[in-house]
Amino acid sequence: MQVQEKVAWNVDFKGANLRPLTASELCEYLRISRTTINQYNREGMPRFFVGKECRYIPSKVVDWLERRSAHRILPPEETFDPRKELSK
Repeated sequence: MQVQEKVAWNVDFKGANLRPLTASELCEYLRISRTTINQYNREGMPRFFVGKECRYIPSKVVDWLERRSAHRILPPEETFDPRKELSK
């Protein structure tokens, strides 16, 4: 199952000096689903725990997302299509 990434990059996250957020608050802040938060947690998104409750520092999360996006390999412009090869 592939999780689509929909982060509202048009918001100035770096300028905001916010308190640590809960997972629900982070969902609202980044405008992404809880499923995406869970996927990012598995991928190593920075977080810490207060007792059993998970918390996120917004600036660290945004930095992590930016680094993660910068290291992604973009797909080639033209992908292999076997139907085109058969029609030759």
